[in-house]
Amino acid sequence: MLALGVWAPDTKTMPDSSESRSRSSARTPAEQIKKALEQKVTVDLPCQPLTEVIRLLRDQSHVNLVLDRQALSQMSFNPDEALVSTPLSMRLGSGLRQILSQHNLDYAIVGDMLLITTEPMAIERQMRQPISIRFQHLQLKTALERLARETATNIVLDPAAIQQMRVPVTLIVHDAPLEVIVKLLANQVGLKQIRVGNVMMVTTKANAAELQESPEIPHIPIPTGVDRQMMDDFLFQLKR
Repeated sequence: MLALGVWAPDTKTMPDSSESRSRSSARTPAEQIKKALEQKVTVDLPCQPLTEVIRLLRDQSHVNLVLDRQALSQMSFNPDEALVSTPLSMRLGSGLRQILSQHNLDYAIVGDMLLITTEPMAIERQMRQPISIRFQHLQLKTALERLARETATNIVLDPAAIQQMRVPVTLIVHDAPLEVIVKLLANQVGLKQIRVGNVMMVTTKANAAELQESPEIPHIPIPTGVDRQMMDDFLFQLKR
């Protein structure tokens, strides 16, 4: 009998400003998972149920792979019956993308787990994960960088907001959605947070209005030959 995890929201507590400065070299659970996605894994079991393949990858990688059964059931998808026939010998992140794309699924780093869910829900679960923070007189740029790094989420500060990026912000909240926290931080300095695909962007109100009037950027699947980690690294550079 397979014992697979079932996703349930959990709250991530981030250290306050002084604590995080002293522990800046320590990796958070989300950062550890992001690093683990680079390790090589091998799976060569033709026509195995997705649940079995996930179990094997979990055992090999020691990453907390969890099936979002609630979201999967809403799309009438049964991971115990869905078959996977792709042999893998590649990095975990690339291999998972290749496997999950066969069933229009995706993964998202949420706290200390790698959540297997539907493509739309992967973004939603990550951006609305409950977070507790204690930011006191922290520059906006530093606060957003810390949130992005410690949750492995794409948070971008628009260079057009250069005048506000070093303004200090203070926010103490418990069990608040990550996206709401970013909105509150942006609001403190007269900026606005908008969502563009799987990116949270903090920008000027004028630019936010212009982006919201533009057609939604379509989701373009990443080809199998393109490494997802390279895309994540590129997005990280945009944040700087």
